[in-house]
This record gives sequence, structure tokens and C-alpha cells, in this order.
Amino acid sequence: KVPDVVGTAASQAIAADNTSRELILMRDSLGTVDALRAAPRKVALVSIADVGSTLGGTLATDLRAAGYTVTAVRVSTTEPTPKELSAAGAAIDGAESVILATSARWGSYSGVIGLAPATADLLKALTAKKPAVLISFGSPYIISQVPTAASFVIAWNNSTLAEKAVAQA
Repeated sequence: KVPDVVGTAASQAIAADNTSRELILMRDSLGTVDALRAAPRKVALVSIADVGSTLGGTLATDLRAAGYTVTAVRVSTTEPTPKELSAAGAAIDGAESVILATSARWGSYSGVIGLAPATADLLKALTAKKPAVLISFGSPYIISQVPTAASFVIAWNNSTLAEKAVAQA
């Protein structure tokens, strides 16, 4: 009977409300989040994710629906290609605001609670190009790995509901 209860509109509404209440703005040192919230703007959305991940898709769609002009780029966490890196750099250069989305998961007894070192280095390089909002759709601990991010948002999990909540926020 779980699908009959969890799949109801009322249950989905509660899940969406809870997800929006879970978001945490850890830092907005240069007002990058405030600038995004002030009015629709030209945004570079760079999703750093594993191959096959849909991370950033819902966020891009919802931002566009709200009037933002979004250039969405995906960069592989394992082996970013020169083409991916070039596309990310071009998107950032042409944008008023930059959003970097990543999903680092933690696991019991895995010994890892953050980003792979290569991914952290990539995010540091991207945040050095222009002030950015770094969104963790997973582990909150990545803030220590990317201290150059002007703004940091924790969304806790990589889900459609989390991306919708971030877009609304």
C-alpha cells in the first residue's frame, strides 16, 4: 500500500514543502544569491555530475520558466573532456550569474564524505573565473573543499524536488 499513500497529491505536496524547508544558504558573501533573486538574469548553470545523471535538468527548466536565460553545461566528475571544460568556461564568461551544481554523496564506512579531489579542483577553478553559487545536492561537507565559492547552498539530495526547491528559492 506504500505507493497508494506516497504517490498521492497530498503526500507529494508535503514532500515538496519539506524539501523547500530543508534548503540552507550557508554563505552569500558577495550577494550572488541576492542578485539572482532580484530579477531574472543571464545564468550559466554548470552541472558537475556522473555520466547519465540528470542533475541540473529540472533546475534549468524551472529557472527558464521563471524568465531566466540559462546556458546549461554538463561536466563529468570523473574525466572532464576539453570540450566540456571549454563549454563551461564560455558559458561562465557570457553570464551575469553562475550556478555550479554538484552531487557528492556520503556513505557509511566509505571513508569519503565529499568530492573527488579532481572535482574539487575543477570547482575551485570555475569559482575563480566569476563569483558563483555552489549548490550541493548531497553532502554539506564540500564547503570546505571549495572555499572560493562566493555562495554556498545545501540542498541535501539529488532529486527533482530538491532542484525545484532551489529554483523557487
